[in-house]
Amino acid sequence: MTCEKVAVDAAVDTIVLPPDTPDGCYGSGIVTVCPDSPITGNTQVSITTSTTLSTTTSPLCVPYHLPSGAPDRTYCVVAAKTVSISSTGRWTVNGTRPLVVVATMTMTIDGTIDAASHRGGNTGPNADPVACPVAGIPTDDAGGPGGSFGTVGGEGGAAANNPKVLAGPSTPNPLALRGGCPGIDGNGGNAGEPGRGGGALSLIASTLQINGTINASGASGIGAGLSAGGGGGGAGGMIILDAPAITVGTLARIFANGGGGGEGGGASNGGNDGDDSASPTAISVGGGGNAGAGGDGGDGAAGTTAATAGENSDDSGGGGGGGAGVIRVFPSQTLAGSISPPPS
Repeated sequence: MTCEKVAVDAAVDTIVLPPDTPDGCYGSGIVTVCPDSPITGNTQVSITTSTTLSTTTSPLCVPYHLPSGAPDRTYCVVAAKTVSISSTGRWTVNGTRPLVVVATMTMTIDGTIDAASHRGGNTGPNADPVACPVAGIPTDDAGGPGGSFGTVGGEGGAAANNPKVLAGPSTPNPLALRGGCPGIDGNGGNAGEPGRGGGALSLIASTLQINGTINASGASGIGAGLSAGGGGGGAGGMIILDAPAITVGTLARIFANGGGGGEGGGASNGGNDGDDSASPTAISVGGGGNAGAGGDGGDGAAGTTAATAGENSDDSGGGGGGGAGVIRVFPSQTLAGSISPPPS
């Protein structure tokens, strides 16, 4: 059973919360936050151009506490009456803390929220948290396994006839908002570096309209130098959509896919990097195809397609693809649009 919580302005504040949630607190799922100062007036967050927010240092992050009254600074909480990202707006998010955005009225996303990690670029908010499980450590020029989160990452490829390197276990039903896990370094003197995990964000509103893109995917692994293992791809991160009325347009794209693994290096050529995820339906292909290189990298997870292992070769193994992230919807409802992995 749910009831309507009226925190500050009874005429407009219509976020529906469980009946035991204190006034002035927001979120009906695994994230509930209570801004220290009431959200009053006509406050708004409007993104119309390319803007970057650091969840570590941004002044937009407001003080808050948990429903129990205990102070907490795990999240960066951005709170306003309305939040909008126009079709020309791009909100790139990084930093050490997950991002929680609260709109007591409407939140409209026509542009892009980029909370993904990208090879050689942005690292998503709270990527690679300490909660990541332990994975196998490659030896003898093996590739690193992909990062695991909602699903298991791909195994790292091996050199010669050695066994592949196991990825860490998955966490398909996390009890806290957190980023995805990184891949593992390949082995060898010129080993490929791993991809970072995807970021973590929660969007909480009375009405949530998504026509644009939300990306929290992991980054690809890096190809190795001569005779060394490729880096594993990063796992996708976590996206929470929390509103009693959520509309996802048919052209909207919401995804937290894994990154492709890096190719191993051979005796005469280094390996190619894997791909980052470009859309919900596009598998992040592992690095490969370089003549004289080592084993190809594994593909990252996308949709219901699992990450694949890096390939073995006589010289070195490829890095495994990154596992899928986690997308949660509160309250449970069927959404349109292109969403990967499927919401749980």
